[in-house]
Amino acid sequence: MVYLDTSFVAPLVIAEDASDAVEALVLKLKPGELSTSMWTRVELASLVARKVRMGQLSGSEAEAVRREFVRIMDA
Repeated sequence: MVYLDTSFVAPLVIAEDASDAVEALVLKLKPGELSTSMWTRVELASLVARKVRMGQLSGSEAEAVRREFVRIMDA
């Protein structure tokens, strides 16, 4: 099992400089190997909400980020 914290999850679902490298690492993992905590889920939700408030993400983009996070973690 591979545990991902918020700083590692965020570039998977929000475009950042590290996104390609993080995605490449995650793609090497087997389905079901990813794990995270409820705190990571809360922190990511807070990060997304802050980006919406700051105008860096629209509401629809924020919803897409949330859906992508769930898709990745359920894989």
